[in-house]
Amino acid sequence: MTITNRELFYRDPTGTRIPNDGVAKVFRPTTTDQWDVLQWELKSFVCEGEYARGLERILGSFLTNLNASQAQQPAVWVSGFYGSGKSHLVRCLPADSLGNERSPMIDTFIQLGEPVEHRGIVIAPIFPRRTPVAGYATLEDALPLGLRIGEVSEAGAVPELAVENPTDGNVLLYDGEELLGAKQNRILNMTVLVPAQSKLPIPVSCVEEGRWHRRSADFAAAPHAAHPELRRRKAQRLAATPLARGIAQSEVWDEVRAKSARMGVHSKTGAQADVFRSREDELRDLERAFPLQPGQSGAVFALGDALCLDYVSRPKAFARLYPKLRAGYLLDALERIDRGPASQGRLDGFVGGIDAAARARGPAAGLGEDVRLHGHGLVGSVLELEDELIQVCAFTSDERSGQIARPSRRR
Repeated sequence: MTITNRELFYRDPTGTRIPNDGVAKVFRPTTTDQWDVLQWELKSFVCEGEYARGLERILGSFLTNLNASQAQQPAVWVSGFYGSGKSHLVRCLPADSLGNERSPMIDTFIQLGEPVEHRGIVIAPIFPRRTPVAGYATLEDALPLGLRIGEVSEAGAVPELAVENPTDGNVLLYDGEELLGAKQNRILNMTVLVPAQSKLPIPVSCVEEGRWHRRSADFAAAPHAAHPELRRRKAQRLAATPLARGIAQSEVWDEVRAKSARMGVHSKTGAQADVFRSREDELRDLERAFPLQPGQSGAVFALGDALCLDYVSRPKAFARLYPKLRAGYLLDALERIDRGPASQGRLDGFVGGIDAAARARGPAAGLGEDVRLHGHGLVGSVLELEDELIQVCAFTSDERSGQIARPSRRR
């Protein structure tokens, strides 16, 4: 019996494309193409003999030191002759845990300031520990410079908008920011870092269920962001597939309706913006108790056991975002005024829980890498660019993320 070389392989080598040109490069993937290459490398890695024993030793050492008192893991030395697969081994070692990474993150970038309590509402400022590297403008900064956000076509599509950035700088669109106008008001499903001189589609959800006709050619920025409870429900629904269009829409509409009903607001078009307008005076009175601190780059909002964290790398950008985020915080707070405030320990535990959360990495809607956080009673997301934390948002979770999303009624 004759056996050819190709028959010795599990996969036919004559019909297999080698996307990395036979060279494994050790780095963290940030684009769809890079993730495709890594997936192929994992599938093609033959883990037998010394490779298997080496992985056992390395992972055994890691697990042994995981709960140890020492602050750092020991280094690993991988040696072998030329072409033996050292890079492939090192490449696949961290890749195996990319979907469940638990390396410290938050505490190396942020410092929690002194919390402010008023009528049972607690907001603690966050200050950066590092000088920001990546530059970007906010939505408010970029709109006067020519940034445009509009429908994807004349017909429009509920879960997606088109953004055009003609400026020479990147623009940060923040999770939960509301956009007013066009065919119906929307909120950002996730934070998007829009590259300079670019056009791209962005994932959104509708927060004005009863309108589908054009009021303006492009969108304007709302003076508020979605309230944390809505953003939390959206984040839970999008946890597994953050770039998917439309899967969070029913959850968003349910919360807008429920919020309107709880606050006794009737809107002809079911608009979230009408709920904010109806409580404008009350929100303004509460805002005075929670001013922006010099150098502040984020905030932890606590309403009893419900907490939310928002952070961006540049204090100047947060100064533009804070009034919007604060309005959303306080809209939720109006339903729980004058109850017991969260303790300092609760705030510290929440931030520590973000560090301990499992992380799933994937492509972002714009620049950088999207990282989804999931821990016990916690859900959130991070936008990273070249190992810098550009943005973080996290929420206490009620663990309902396993529910099946109902389909959007419009496409």
